[in-house]
Amino acid sequence: TPHMGSAIITGFLHYGLPMWHLRPRINPETMLTWPSVYQLLPYQQSGLFLDKSLEPLPDFDIHDLNSWKEYKLSIFSERMEKRIKRHYGDLAGKRIKQLKIYMKNMLRRSKRFHEALEVDENIAKYPFPVLGFAGDCLLTPEYIILSRDGEMILNRHDLESPGDGNVSINSFLGFESHMLTKSKVRRSHVHLDHTMFICETHSALTENKTFHDNLLHILLDERESTFQKGE
Repeated sequence: TPHMGSAIITGFLHYGLPMWHLRPRINPETMLTWPSVYQLLPYQQSGLFLDKSLEPLPDFDIHDLNSWKEYKLSIFSERMEKRIKRHYGDLAGKRIKQLKIYMKNMLRRSKRFHEALEVDENIAKYPFPVLGFAGDCLLTPEYIILSRDGEMILNRHDLESPGDGNVSINSFLGFESHMLTKSKVRRSHVHLDHTMFICETHSALTENKTFHDNLLHILLDERESTFQKGE
């Protein structure tokens, strides 16, 4: 699970989700009705969303529906509006209104979700080791370029960093990302007792033989201390 969210999720809500083995893609108007998608949105106050000069956008708040409207993203894009009108006919206006209300509520819920995860006051240490496995050899969207005409760019080499294709290493480790300063600020209070990086895609990570071998080794090696500590 990405500590700092996944930039590619923003693209899913604007362009849809590619599904090559089933169909060309799942439309974004379908994606934005999935509650879990919003929990995976990037959670960082600044530095991830840039203009075409790669300068941070200080006025873009991913959890504020007005920001999506201002940049003509997702439900506010002409492309999505035309598709909904084609599918819903006379009921298109009502459907668009429903989706905007739903998205507004889900964005607020997503913000509260991440704020709750960041609370570290009076949090007791885990009574068991926390293990983290992640992919590290694929270029993964980390930054997003936005323009007010509805254009979103995220699959470009200078906007990517190592990861598993969906989740960057920085997000996995709980670090903020800042392209201009290169500073690394850890936001997550979750302490990882053990980390393992594997060259694998996000969806196939748990099927990877190296993942299985290392997990089995850790479980067998730590079996006694882990379960006694948990008790």
